[in-house]
Amino acid sequence: MKKTLVIIDMQYGFNNANAQRTINNVIKQINLAKKENNYIIIVEYLPHINYKATRPEIMMAIGDHAHIKVYKYLDDGSQPILDACKLHKYPTDLFRICGVNTNACVKQTIKGLFKRNSISKLEIVPAACNGYYGYRIFNDFKKEYNVKIVGYTPKSDARKYI
Repeated sequence: MKKTLVIIDMQYGFNNANAQRTINNVIKQINLAKKENNYIIIVEYLPHINYKATRPEIMMAIGDHAHIKVYKYLDDGSQPILDACKLHKYPTDLFRICGVNTNACVKQTIKGLFKRNSISKLEIVPAACNGYYGYRIFNDFKKEYNVKIVGYTPKSDARKYI
């Protein structure tokens, strides 16, 4: 089954996006998506110029593989994601989610995808995410939105990596 990898807010302006562990694990997800010939959507938060663009190592890892960049003005990026999928004929039945911040944009995007497209299956990769509340938030995703947790959940607090 084809998946769409969604990379949320891996921009310089977000401190958690600058953690090397997070960057490396997002790149692992990109490499897996390329190997499986899945699609990639990059989500960027736009309200303020200080957030800047997606980190160059992320863009270099994607290279010329099929991808779309979408922009959002709120924490929830689900609508631009679904609009882009419809326009470019990307699959919407299985999304794999990674990025920052788990307590805000990642959580609200998952909530929005679940609400707007309840037939979608959602996977989240804790090792390729980061946020201010560490990793305990992933259990909430599992319970509230039927999100499948993929891979391991690091035991330590995310803030140690900044």
